[in-house]
Amino acid sequence: MTRTTIPNPPASAFRWTAPVYFDDLDAMAMLHNARFAVLLDRAITAFFESLGLCWESNAADNPDQHWAVRHQEFEYFAPVSGVGPLEIVLWISALGSTSATYSVEYRTDGLLHARGRRTVVKLDLHGAGPSPWTDRTRAQLGTISAVADGQSA
Repeated sequence: MTRTTIPNPPASAFRWTAPVYFDDLDAMAMLHNARFAVLLDRAITAFFESLGLCWESNAADNPDQHWAVRHQEFEYFAPVSGVGPLEIVLWISALGSTSATYSVEYRTDGLLHARGRRTVVKLDLHGAGPSPWTDRTRAQLGTISAVADGQSA
C-alpha cells in the first residue's frame, strides 16, 4: 500500500473550532471515525460562511456548490476522547480546473489526532460531467491554498 504524504498546513489555512458532542462518540467514548468526514463537511461549510456565502436552494445562484466527492482518506494518530472543542485546520493542497483537494488536520491543545484529504469534482448543473470552477471560487479557494503559500501540492 502506498501512503500519500499530506503537506503541512500553510499559514493561510482556515482554522475552525468544532464542538464534539456526546452523540459523536463511540462505545469507548472516543470520537467515532465516521465523524471525521462529517466534521470535514462542516469545516468546508464554515470556511465559505466566513466569506459571507451560504448554500443556495437554487444551485444556479451558486453553481460551484454542485460537486461530488471523488476520493477521501484519513489517517488516525491519537483518539479524541470525550466531548469538547476540536480544532480543524483546513487548506487546499491541489486545485485543478474542475477539482479541488482539501487537506485537513484535527487537533486539541496542539495534539494531532488525525489528518486527511478529500478531492471533490465540480459538476455541471445539468449532469453532463465535470465543469470548471468559476473565477470567484478559484479566488476563494486560493486564500487557503498551500500552493499559493509557496508549498508544493
